[in-house]
Amino acid sequence: KINDKYITLNPQQELKIFNVIKGLLYSNGNFTSIRLIQAKVPIIKTKFNGKVDIDISFGRKNGYAATKIINTILNEYPAMRPLLFVLKYYMRQKGLNVTYTGGISSFCLFSLVYAYILYVKKNKEFEGEITLGHLLIGFFDFFAFRFNYSKVGISVRLGGFFYKRSERFFRVNSSSV
Repeated sequence: KINDKYITLNPQQELKIFNVIKGLLYSNGNFTSIRLIQAKVPIIKTKFNGKVDIDISFGRKNGYAATKIINTILNEYPAMRPLLFVLKYYMRQKGLNVTYTGGISSFCLFSLVYAYILYVKKNKEFEGEITLGHLLIGFFDFFAFRFNYSKVGISVRLGGFFYKRSERFFRVNSSSV
């Protein structure tokens, strides 16, 4: 963003920026395995101290706004954070954490957990104290057996909600999948 205006980069400009970022990360000494994934949104994939996977995207306008929304939701529902950590660890162990190889993104996982937390709150799923174990097993049960993927969608907008897919601006049918 320059002077409150977003600029569009061509692939050569993106590659130059990537090489500058790559050099800065390598010079830090804590980052390894730095590579650029050319996708709809270019992603720099790296490891911090050889242990923590980090993805850096650029050329996106909505990152800051999404971060604010996510932090607001995590502050409102503190039980989400440990559940997300456990699920992210599980996804990583199963090789399901990389979107371009068939996994789901962190934001998608966040949306699923948020939807489940809202469902639990609305339907008073548990009586008494709710533990991380309750939430984890309930999460898997909800999305494995109770959630109807073909009829229901999830939104994190406006406090989060479920919606009927048939009433939205898009339709998914067997011929489009």
